[in-house]
Formats: sequence, structure tokens, C-alpha cells
Amino acid sequence: MLIAKALPIMQVCVTKDTNALESLPSNGIPSNIPTIQTLEDPDAVDDQDTDTILTGGEVVNCDKETNSFLPVSSNSCLESEETKSNLNNSKINWPSIDDQPLNEYTTPFRSTLAFPTLFPDGNGDPTNPCLERDVTFGNRIQHLLKYSENIDGKLVYRFSSHPRFSYWALNVIQRKRAIQQTSIFLKQNPDESHLTVEELQEMASGNSSSTFMSKLSRHVANVTGSCAYWFKVKEDLTAIIVAKGAPTIFFTFSSADLYWPELHSLFSPNDDNLSKEDKRKNVIDNPHLVDWFFTKRLESFLKHWLYE
Repeated sequence: MLIAKALPIMQVCVTKDTNALESLPSNGIPSNIPTIQTLEDPDAVDDQDTDTILTGGEVVNCDKETNSFLPVSSNSCLESEETKSNLNNSKINWPSIDDQPLNEYTTPFRSTLAFPTLFPDGNGDPTNPCLERDVTFGNRIQHLLKYSENIDGKLVYRFSSHPRFSYWALNVIQRKRAIQQTSIFLKQNPDESHLTVEELQEMASGNSSSTFMSKLSRHVANVTGSCAYWFKVKEDLTAIIVAKGAPTIFFTFSSADLYWPELHSLFSPNDDNLSKEDKRKNVIDNPHLVDWFFTKRLESFLKHWLYE
């Protein structure tokens, strides 16, 4: 008899059993070959093969093999649907509200606290102080505004479609920029750094703050959207007219965001028969895409009609 053994390195080792070879007859078939006998009736069961129910006092023979199985439970409900069902059926307590505002410069994960639906697990919070890379707050917000999820075959921009998140982020960026410009102003004007709140109020009430405000407005003009910023833009436009003369043509470029079919094809590429309500919802939920499309359309218009 030849016995083949598979080694761990997948090499086959063959050994020879001389006793088994000598027991083989010269001619014919060996008589001691093990055989398997089946019952005439396949459905019949031998009384000795039936299992007995133990009452607790019997000793089980460990030499006898026993079989058992665990049925696999059939669950037709998806895990996400089951989670939503559990959340809808459970009650969540309203978070406690403190009478003191949080310090926005020392409190981590402020975005998660203010917008729990946007950051349900805290991931992607732009106010997380433990980021591995030094990314500016503006770049973090820009990344979040472009973040999308594929829900039912449609891209949903969670952060851009939120009615308050973009305004909150813009307010934080503008206030940080104002604080930076204030620091620069105090470094360049050390004589003004000793002024108290009472002295500033007295200057404002006595109409003696024109000199101080003129110096301060030059720094506040670097904050986009502020009154000083638009005043600087007006002064620049006036200087251009003085240097080059009055313009001979003036036109505006209105945004027909509810009628441009190319714009709405970005939101629903397979649906050409959108209602006005659907188009209005697309514009409201995707302001970043509308802004991008308007900018590209204006640049193409100016390039084609004015430069080429």
C-alpha cells in the first residue's frame, strides 16, 4: 500500500508499507477489504440510531459522535433600515443648554456641537484641533462644501445645502480676519493701543474719531464684504475712470438660474422635464454649483465677445 503525505511546503512524500504489500494475494481480490452496507429501505431508521433525550442524570459516552446544527436566521431587513427604525422608535433627550456661551477659541469640536446633523460622528469637523496637517480654516470649509454623498442615485451636498452652515463659516472667517487686521493695526500704531472702551465711546460721541477711523478703515478694507472693503472698491473704480476716462458701454450679466438647461443638467442629467419647484430646489440646495456655473459662463462670454 502506498501512503502519500502532503507536507507544509506542498512536497509529496511517498512511503512503502512492506507488510501491506506482502498481505496482498498473488491473483484475485483481497477478502478483507472494508465495505459499506446500505439498508434496502433508505427511509428506514434503525432503533439503535435514534437519539434519546437525557433527563440530566445520565453519563454521556464521549466515544460516540453526536451531530447538531445552528439554523441561520433569515433577516430581510438591511442594517441601515434597522438602525433607522431603532432611532425612530427610541427617544433621544434634548441636550442641556448652558447660560454661558462657549469660547470659540478654546472649545474643540464646536461644529459638531452646533451642527450635530452634519457631523453625527464628529468626523470632518473643521474645529478639530488634532488634525495631522496644518490646513487653514477656509480650506477646510471649502473641502466640506464640495463633499457629496450618492443617495438614491443622486449626489447630495450635505454642507452646501444646509441653510446656515455656509453663513456661519463665512462669519467665522471674517471675524478671524478682522482680528488679524486689528493686530496689525496695533503694531503699526502703538500710540492707539492704550485706548480703553470708554475713550473710544467718547471719541465716537464727540465726533473726534475721524482721524482714528480713517487709519483703521485701511486695515478693515482687507476684510472681504465689509463696508471699508466696498468703499475701497468704489475708490479704485473712480480712480480707473479718472485715469482712462468714462466708459462708453455698460452692461450687466443677469443669472437666469431657473431657466438655463445646461445648469440643471448638472443636477438631473436624465430628466429634461423638471418642474419650476424642482429647479428652484436645485438652485437652493446647490449654491456652490450655481456659483461655479455662473462664473464659468461669464468668463466664456467675456472671452468670446470682448477678447476674441
